[in-house]
Amino acid sequence: MNTTIDSSLLSTQFTENLLSTANVEELRAKNQDKEVIESIYSYWFGENIDTWSKTYPLKTKLWFKADKKIDQEIKEKFEKFLIDATTENSKLCERWQTTSRGKLILIILFDQFSRNIYRGTRKMFEYDHFALKIALEIIDDSTHVTAYSLPERLFLYLPLVHSESLIYTAKGADLMNDLALQVTQRNLLDNDRTIELAAIFENPLVLSHPGGHFTPNAWPNTRIKQFLIAQQERLTHKQGATINNDINQFEALITFEEKLKATIFNHQKRISNLPTTERKNNKLPIIPIGLSKPIDQQNIEIIIEHIDDYLLDDVILLVWCERTTFYNSEPKEDNDKCATSLFFRHWILVYLKKPDELLSSHFHAILKYGGWGDLKTLYITTDQMLSEFAQEKTLLDNLKATCVKVFGDQLKHDYRVVLNQPDESENDREQENSIQNQEWIGNCAKEAPRISNTPTNSCTIMAKDIAKYMQPIVNADNKSEKQFNADKGYSYQTYKRLISSICHVLEKASPNFVAEQMRTRNRKDRAFQYTKEQREQLLKAPPSSYITNPEPEPVVPCSLEELEPLLEHLKLNRPGPHDDKQSIVFSRGTIMSGGRLDLCKQVVGPQGIQPLLNAMKQSSVINRLLLGNNIVGLPGAQAISQYIRCNTDSNIDTWYIAGNHFDSECISLICDALATDTKVKALWLKRNPILASGIVHIAQMLATNQYLQTLDLLNTGLLDEGCEILFNAFKSNHNLKHLYMDTNGLTVKSGHIIRLHFEQNDNHLESLYLSCNALGDA
Repeated sequence: MNTTIDSSLLSTQFTENLLSTANVEELRAKNQDKEVIESIYSYWFGENIDTWSKTYPLKTKLWFKADKKIDQEIKEKFEKFLIDATTENSKLCERWQTTSRGKLILIILFDQFSRNIYRGTRKMFEYDHFALKIALEIIDDSTHVTAYSLPERLFLYLPLVHSESLIYTAKGADLMNDLALQVTQRNLLDNDRTIELAAIFENPLVLSHPGGHFTPNAWPNTRIKQFLIAQQERLTHKQGATINNDINQFEALITFEEKLKATIFNHQKRISNLPTTERKNNKLPIIPIGLSKPIDQQNIEIIIEHIDDYLLDDVILLVWCERTTFYNSEPKEDNDKCATSLFFRHWILVYLKKPDELLSSHFHAILKYGGWGDLKTLYITTDQMLSEFAQEKTLLDNLKATCVKVFGDQLKHDYRVVLNQPDESENDREQENSIQNQEWIGNCAKEAPRISNTPTNSCTIMAKDIAKYMQPIVNADNKSEKQFNADKGYSYQTYKRLISSICHVLEKASPNFVAEQMRTRNRKDRAFQYTKEQREQLLKAPPSSYITNPEPEPVVPCSLEELEPLLEHLKLNRPGPHDDKQSIVFSRGTIMSGGRLDLCKQVVGPQGIQPLLNAMKQSSVINRLLLGNNIVGLPGAQAISQYIRCNTDSNIDTWYIAGNHFDSECISLICDALATDTKVKALWLKRNPILASGIVHIAQMLATNQYLQTLDLLNTGLLDEGCEILFNAFKSNHNLKHLYMDTNGLTVKSGHIIRLHFEQNDNHLESLYLSCNALGDA
């Protein structure tokens, strides 16, 4: 019996089996994704809940309170998904974006969990641009308000607030306001509900007004003013009463530090608005947030004398506004002692009224928004006030002891760090590896009090107190005077050595020391400081990936809205700056004297380059485009090529297009356009991955272009192969004058190529830059 097998049938069946297996794998992946997404959602918003419900309990402690246990829990449970979502070739991010909830969870991963997992490090902000991109895509669709609940939308808008871009931050703030209004409208929709709410209060005052509930035709301003004045009078005369819970809740929304930060920001903004010549001489008074002018010393002391608990934060804010600087210690000026000491005197006066509250809630702010020198001044001022407030000696001594303890604890911590510093005999690489894994130290030791030869000096007394705190004298009562003095002397010497050791490490990290090291490294005789083996090792080492694969600085493209003011200016062909020293600054970009349009690091991106070039066609002012680090990529190369080729009236003689992801394909387009160009004199291409394959196109362009005079190829991955291709082109090009080839991994081979060019060809180069290459003695 013969059996006939249909091979086509087997092939079909085999294919179906493969497809079936693939479908099963795809289904399994989808189910796994769904499980993970739901687990993160449940963790963040709660299990088996409805975030659309009016009674949904907000998990604010989880969301916004810094808690090490929560941070660790999030790290253990979810860090792997954060890493996977940003790993190259991973499809997780793409898969999760196929559903609305998946997009939301990605935003929470990138914008929220990153802050929990990497709190206190730069890495906590590393994923912000991923979250911003997804959030903008969602928000651009107006129907997102029906797809996401109010609590969910809170986390959609936070990436905009975190973006540090004025446009996005303002938009995020507006969306947050809309969110708050919708919450209010949802819970208090009509007059009946307003009356129900009013009934909760004792003796409520309900005022009506014409017009809509949230958009009245007129407010009863006179009655509102009378009500507020009456309330203020009641609070002013209220002594020793229990703090109203509603006031407590309001104060919790605006903390002391938030008020202080806002005050500092406004003050710095006022200073920045002054002409540069006036900033040093014109000392603007610091005005508390919410006030139009500062309060004088006499009134502050009256307020302190009659301070209430609910006014504590605001009174301390007034005291902080008597400083002359922030984020640094108060300066000591002989001609201005009163101004620099008022802050400390008034702070101590408040402390005498509310000692526990100030030590627990406000003491740390002195270091955070001032400096270690302030702690020293606080100790000295406290000591000076002992004679004035002798009856408060116990409290004042306790404040001095707190200053001593904080100084001592920090110095002990810093010294432990110093003891783990790498040995100075280690080579540079060993030191770098050791330091990477260590904590760093602050300026505590630099500003700590010193022990001088004047025993009655306040700084000396404080320094000795710190020394004895750090190294207590054991059984002091049972020791002879000689032994006791010897132990004290030993603790003082130990303190001096400790301060010296820490300051030595700090000095090595200071800008002046680093600058001196750089000057030493850049000396012309630096090569003589290396041994023969070290030189050979350096020259034989392969180039790093920064050389072979140049990349721009990591940036996020801006929106077209941010470019609009500049584009409108160009389209209307408005004039440039009238004064050489006064540029025209836009939200993105600056028009400078001489026709320069500076867009370096403004990140117009692939979407913004064409609108920019279209607008430039209408402007007769711009003749130099500085577009460094704008990552415009292939769309940018296409647009620039088209602009050069087709815009016969172009005034652009300089294209600074460094750091734009231009590879060989991109460069071929630009070079084709420049082949016969007679307008462009300078082409700057640094930090583009042109490589040797791209240099082929540049060489072909140089063979026919007789106008280009400056060519910048710094850090473009040429290597020796690219150098040879380029210098072969100079056999027929006699117009290029200035060439930049720094940081390209060139070796002795390139040195020979360049030497032969000068020996055998009719050289026309006037300047040649070759720094940061392994040329040795070539």
